Amino acid sequence: MKQIFILFLFSILFIGCSTKTLPSTNKYTLEITDSFISKVKQKQPYNIKILEPTTSKLYNNTNIYYSQKEFTIYPYILNKWGEYPTKMIENQIQQKLDSLNIYKSVSTSMINGKYDFILQSELLKMIQVIKDNKAYSVFKIKFYILNKYNENIASKTFSYKIPNNSIDAYSSVKSYNKALNLMIHELFSWLETTTKEA
Repeated sequence: MKQIFILFLFSILFIGCSTKTLPSTNKYTLEITDSFISKVKQKQPYNIKILEPTTSKLYNNTNIYYSQKEFTIYPYILNKWGEYPTKMIENQIQQKLDSLNIYKSVSTSMINGKYDFILQSELLKMIQVIKDNKAYSVFKIKFYILNKYNENIASKTFSYKIPNNSIDAYSSVKSYNKALNLMIHELFSWLETTTKEA
C-alpha cells in the first residue's frame, strides 16, 4: 500500500512538472530601414550577383552572442535570430540594391546565370560586448568584388562599434540594425564607384 501511495505521489509530481509552460523565444531580424537615393544618374549595364556571406561556425546559426570578459562568449537562451544573420544580410543587400535601379539586374546566390560582377563577403564578427555596466555591439564584415572571370578586383572591410541603450539582446539587435544601415550606405557608394571604373 505504501509503495502504491509513493508511486501515485511521484506520478502527480511528474505530471505537474511536465505541464509547466516554458518561456517563448524572442526572434529578431536584420532590416534596412534607411531610405536613400543613388547618386548614379545612369543605370550601369551590368548584372551583379550577391552571395551569402561566409562565416565561421560560431556565427553560422541563429544565436545572438554576448561577451562579459576577454576570450569568453555566450549565447542568449531566450533570444535568437529569426534566420541565419548571413542569409538576412544577403537578402537585405539584394533587395535594397535592386530597388535603387543601379544595375541591369541584381540576383542572390539562389539564381544561376551569367554575371558581370559578384559581391562576395565574410562576416568576421558579430557580438555584444558587456563591460563596466555598459554594452556595445561589434559588427565587422569584409566584401570582395569579383569580375566575370572570377578575379578579385577590389575588397573593403566595414567595421562598427555601436553603443547599446541597455544590456539585453533587443538593445544589441537594434545596434546591429543601425550598423547594417550605416554599412549599406558605405557599401553601395564603394560598389557603384568600383564597378563603374572597372
